[in-house]
Amino acid sequence: MSIEKSLIQKSYYQTLLGTEVEEHPLHRLGELFVAEQKKEIGDLADIRFAQGELYYHIKDYEAAIFKWEHVQNELEPWAQKNRADAFYQLGLLSNAVELYKSIESDHPILNVEVGLQLFSIYLEQDRMEAASKVIKKVVLIHPDYENVTRLARTFYENQGDWESAVELAIAECLRTENPIWFDTLVSYIQNGFTKGLMPETYLQVLMRLYEVDEKRFEQLATSIWDSFHAEPSYFKWLIEFNEFLSKLEIEDTRKWQELSNRYKGTITELISGNYLIKQIQGILPSLLTNYLTVATSSHNLFAATTILAWNDQYPASISPESIEKAEKVLTVARQHESSQSEVIALFEEMEAWANQHELSMDYTYKWSAGELVDDQTANMLVVGMAGNGKSSFINSLLGEQLVGEAPTSTVVRFKHHHEIEIDEITSNGRTEVVGLEELYEKTTVGRQALTNTSLVDVRIPNTFLQKNQLAILDTPGINGHYNQGEEVLKWVPFVDRILFVLNANQPFLELERETVLRIRAMYPDMPIHFVLNKMDMIYNEKEAIQLVDETEARIKFYFPNGKLFAFSSKFDRMSQINDFSNFLELITNFEEVEENRTEKLLHVIYQSIHHLLNERVQVEHELEAKIQEDEEMIGKLKGALNQLDDLQKDQVVKVRNAFAEQKRRVKSEITENIPTILRNCASLISEDSDFRNIHQELNEEMNLRIQEYLQRELLPTYFRYLEEWMQLSQEELTQSQLFMDEMRDGFNALFSEERLQLACDFQIMEDWKRDINRLTSSIQLEQMNILLRFNPSQFLLKSASKLFGAIPQNKAILYNRYTAYIENEDYHDVAESIAKQFLQPFELFERALDRDVKLFFGNCYEGLDTVVAEIQADIHHHKQLLEEMKEKPDVYLDPIKLFELRLRQLQWQLMIGVKKQTI
Repeated sequence: MSIEKSLIQKSYYQTLLGTEVEEHPLHRLGELFVAEQKKEIGDLADIRFAQGELYYHIKDYEAAIFKWEHVQNELEPWAQKNRADAFYQLGLLSNAVELYKSIESDHPILNVEVGLQLFSIYLEQDRMEAASKVIKKVVLIHPDYENVTRLARTFYENQGDWESAVELAIAECLRTENPIWFDTLVSYIQNGFTKGLMPETYLQVLMRLYEVDEKRFEQLATSIWDSFHAEPSYFKWLIEFNEFLSKLEIEDTRKWQELSNRYKGTITELISGNYLIKQIQGILPSLLTNYLTVATSSHNLFAATTILAWNDQYPASISPESIEKAEKVLTVARQHESSQSEVIALFEEMEAWANQHELSMDYTYKWSAGELVDDQTANMLVVGMAGNGKSSFINSLLGEQLVGEAPTSTVVRFKHHHEIEIDEITSNGRTEVVGLEELYEKTTVGRQALTNTSLVDVRIPNTFLQKNQLAILDTPGINGHYNQGEEVLKWVPFVDRILFVLNANQPFLELERETVLRIRAMYPDMPIHFVLNKMDMIYNEKEAIQLVDETEARIKFYFPNGKLFAFSSKFDRMSQINDFSNFLELITNFEEVEENRTEKLLHVIYQSIHHLLNERVQVEHELEAKIQEDEEMIGKLKGALNQLDDLQKDQVVKVRNAFAEQKRRVKSEITENIPTILRNCASLISEDSDFRNIHQELNEEMNLRIQEYLQRELLPTYFRYLEEWMQLSQEELTQSQLFMDEMRDGFNALFSEERLQLACDFQIMEDWKRDINRLTSSIQLEQMNILLRFNPSQFLLKSASKLFGAIPQNKAILYNRYTAYIENEDYHDVAESIAKQFLQPFELFERALDRDVKLFFGNCYEGLDTVVAEIQADIHHHKQLLEEMKEKPDVYLDPIKLFELRLRQLQWQLMIGVKKQTI
């Protein structure tokens, strides 16, 4: 046993006792102690150390501590450690910790043991931060010490201290090269415990693992790759790893499937259009170069074609060696079978991107792509000069009058379908055409019902089309105009062959020859065949045979592979149909149709990309025009709001003035009639009246007559006046609504939709009617002091009445005095007071008229304000878009360039074993 192990196990005493000791160790050590003590210069430290061990084992910790306290030789640090162990056993943790921490030694094993003891105590005390520090120190001192790294890993994992756990795993990978630690690191990465680490952290580990275990190297590399995906440091990882991989001497025979998958996924993502070119331009060449190096056989083609496509678009960015290597891959590669699905996927991605950026894809391209997927139906474009009988030829083939007699103005495609469906296909979308009559009407020259760039798709149950797996595209007859031929040429890339209809009377004229040669010049690989129509116009069979031979000879001179079929709608249809079906079988190779469909789909992608480039410019112009249009509309709407302000103010004045006029009329009647009523009260006085109380009696009677007048005469009169005012107000407000209706219709005509509603609130008329009925139903004035007021005249009368009213001979005088006073009094102030009381409720009504008229126009203001706010929001949004398009053109242009890159990549794939058509 080594001395360190004996010290750790506290069995050092055995080195002093020897192996042949029969007596008890303590007894023997006591004898040694006494013997040593008798020496002139004795050394008792070792014996005391050993005695302490034995006391410790029999749990006499205090005796052990006592012995170890007196050890002062080279074993003193171990004695201190043992004393701390004893304190630990006694539960005196603070004493133990203090003693452990006081030990100073250069001995690594002692320091590790002290650290492990401290670690245990800290765990008991739940001092996890202190425990973490001490276990890290222990690992640093002696990582090879038994179970130290395993203990540290377990502690970190239990505490969720993944940073420390990962740091430990990386260090142990580099130190031990043990597969267990590499697997541990992979598990940490896969579980997301390495978030926040920078890419360079892993490079040394990767290098070490590549040297010892390439399989685990791939596993670690792909795990790291996945962990950085969607993280801010993703690109940094790609750069660092590719530089690292470029320095490795990787044999061509060494292929990594998972690493190859990561490269393909990353490259596909980078060129998907979600990144700007400036973001990927510096990293993609090295990615592609390394990808080709590690790619498996199933990935070789994708890697090579992507390299070549990138080099086409960005020359000199990839090394000549990588280009050469990529070209070699193509020379030995097999035909790529999934190209068509990849093309469709690319088209769908482009469409989704266009929708996201408010760009419109030409629907004819979408329709073409969808139809080209059906590679079991061959599309044949039928072309001919006007008057060559093309329509009658097609009707004969179809067995019914589907092409109108009048010249057509657009391309019409006929395809077999289980039921009749007819649609107009334009750049903006698909529109249903109801029945053949509408089809004839829309496609007839001169009607111009369809745009000249549209196609009508006619799907009908048809035996001929079904049997021959054929779709026929009928084109407008060509009359020599250049622009007219452009519409025909647009559909050439869509079809599988062209059938040119000639007139037997004058076959293959110069204009026909120029037209078909022009088509061939643009599409040199397009099969072109001919029909010699109207053969019934030839007089005899000999002339017919000669005509066919001569025409065929002229055709062969220009089109060596072109075939000629003689036809007449006057001959037996079934016989000719059978012959023509055989002719179709001769000129149709469905294997070639299927092979060429991917190429045609690529052409659709090509056209779509150029459409998007033009569309982007068009969108910018449209946004500018829309902003200007909306700003002009805002000006008009604000002008309308000003008009509404003026109208509202005008109506307030008119309504208030009309109401004030009716109020003036009734006040005039009050001030005119009340004095008369009061003067007529003189008739109530007689010589027999009780002149001592006459003033009170007259005052009461006057109030009664006033109340009766107001209730029976004045209120009905005022009600009529207010009805007149209501009628006038109704007419004025109705005129206002008519004005608002004209304003609404004008704006909605500009909007081309029913966007603005300007309905006035006529509820106020009902509210006014209700209030007027309530106010004019009854009235009760306060009692008026007409004859009870204190003025000189009334005072003298009242005094005289009290003094002389009881003397009969004085009554005549009082009668005359009272009568004269009542009949001659002014009463103006009384009438004014009554008018004020009477009109007071109506004045409250009048003051609310301004608010009521504003409520009447409230919906109009709300409607105009809402539309103004909406248009202002549109202007803000469109200005933001326009600013972004102008300031960051790469946001729009870069994805389109990357679509071009992917198109080129698919074109390179198509070059493997397939006949090419220039796109």
